[in-house]
Amino acid sequence: MSAEILMMLLVAEPGSFETLLENVGTRTHEQSIADTERWVDSHADDAEAPRALLWMAQLELMDLQWSSARQHFDRLEAQHPGSSFHTEALMGLGDVANFEHRFDDALVKYREVSTDSRAQWKFLGEQRIKQTREEQTRWRVLEGAILFLASVMLVRTIRARHVLRPMPEVVWWLLPVFAVLIVSASGQEGRGAVFSFCLVALVWAWLDGAYARLDAVNSIPHRVLRAFLGALQASALLFVVIVSNGLWDTFVITVTGGGE
Repeated sequence: MSAEILMMLLVAEPGSFETLLENVGTRTHEQSIADTERWVDSHADDAEAPRALLWMAQLELMDLQWSSARQHFDRLEAQHPGSSFHTEALMGLGDVANFEHRFDDALVKYREVSTDSRAQWKFLGEQRIKQTREEQTRWRVLEGAILFLASVMLVRTIRARHVLRPMPEVVWWLLPVFAVLIVSASGQEGRGAVFSFCLVALVWAWLDGAYARLDAVNSIPHRVLRAFLGALQASALLFVVIVSNGLWDTFVITVTGGGE
C-alpha cells in the first residue's frame, strides 16, 4: 500500500515541491527526506507542504522507520488538519500503531478511515480493522504463552538446579539437528526465528531432562501426562517464536499450501 500511495503523490499537480522530486531516483531515501524536511520547514504554508510531509512519512514506512514516520504523520495532522491527505495520514498512523502493538489506537484510526466516502479507503479501513483484531487476539495469546512457559521454566530451574549436570542425553541428540537447521536458515528471512527457537528449545530440553531425574514415577498415565505437557510446551514455544518474529502469515501460507 505504501508504494501505491507514493506513486499517487508523485503524479500530483506540479508545484514548487516538484523540484525535489526531479532527481529522486538518484538519491537515497535518507537524503530525500533530509532535503524535503528543509523544504517543508521553509515552506510551512505552501499548498504542497501536506503532500511533502506525507511523502516523507511513506518513505519512512517503506524503510520501517516507524518512529520517524509517526512524527511526520502527526505533524501533518497537527499543521494541516483539513488537507486532502487526511485519510492517508490516518491510515499511516494506524499502521504505525499496529506495528508498535498499540492495537486500540490502531483500531481508532482505521475506523476513521473506514468512514471515508471513497470506496477504496472504506474497504481498506474495514480490512485493516479485521486484520488488527486478529493480530490483537494473537498477541494476547502470545502473552499468555510467554507467562506459561516462563512459569514452567522457573519452577523447573528451582527444583532441578542441583541435578543440571551432567548434560541430559536428549540435548546431545538435539545439538546436531539444530545445527543443521541454523545452517540451513542462514541467509533466509526467518533465520532469527529459527535461531531463537533452537536456542530456547535447547535450554528447555536441558531443564526438562534434568527435571526428569527427579521424577521417579514411571506409570503409563504419568508418561501420557508428561507427553501431553511436553507437546503443549513445544506448541506454546513455537507459537511464541512465530508470532514474536512476525511470521504468522508466512506460517499460515506454509501450512495451508499457499492459501486460497
